[in-house]
Amino acid sequence: MNHSLVEGTHAPIAVRFLGDHYSHARAKFRETLGLLLASLNKAHIKVLHFQLDAKELSRSDWLNLFGAFTAVETVSVSGMAVCPFMDALDPRLPADAEHRRGPPGRRRRVLFPNLRCIKLHLVPFLTAAVDDDVLVSRRVETSVRNRRRVNTQLEEIELRDCRVTQGIVDNLRDAVPRVMWDGVSATLCSMGDYGPYSSNWMPDEEDMYDSDDGWAWDEHDEWNDDVLDPHVPAGFYGDLVAVTDPVDLPDPLELEFDQY
Repeated sequence: MNHSLVEGTHAPIAVRFLGDHYSHARAKFRETLGLLLASLNKAHIKVLHFQLDAKELSRSDWLNLFGAFTAVETVSVSGMAVCPFMDALDPRLPADAEHRRGPPGRRRRVLFPNLRCIKLHLVPFLTAAVDDDVLVSRRVETSVRNRRRVNTQLEEIELRDCRVTQGIVDNLRDAVPRVMWDGVSATLCSMGDYGPYSSNWMPDEEDMYDSDDGWAWDEHDEWNDDVLDPHVPAGFYGDLVAVTDPVDLPDPLELEFDQY
């Protein structure tokens, strides 16, 4: 990668990552991402957009890679990548050893201390992460409430094409001054007739329940969280955008990673 493209820059940066599932490709991706982020002028980056397969970045990765981006005010995240992201934002979770600041017992530095707005896209709020049984909705609500407790409260959350219910939105509105919701409710998502861009929406949670018969939703129906966008190719795929202000962006620089 040509570091002169990004080193110390204040200009918009847009990078697209494409790779396969081989471990060597994933290792090259992580190394390149670290070099790219290290080259940016962190004091001037205010907006981050990050879309990536949830398996690629852990909570520890978020803390270590983005910990120095203290000026960031807006972050956009898609899909199940929201789980490690929201865990990293939570100031009350135990600090990772490599990210701990100060003597033992002191609260670690908060990730993105100037964060004001989170934009969530295609997030399945009614789904649990593969590594535990905690629903995405609980992760998001807990994180934003804990940030409020340490005086780093968010001002706005934007929900776009998310699988969410009115109840979850109401809970978020109790914790955040402004919640922008496009009105899209929980949906069945698959490669068939149902998908994030189809018109075959599942009814709202209150419509799924029949007072006489109980839940009307067929117990054999399943949420398919592996397919959030049918246009995403096999392997891992991600976009990183880092800008000083929300301006029009150039076409992304594409970086491909394979097993070689």
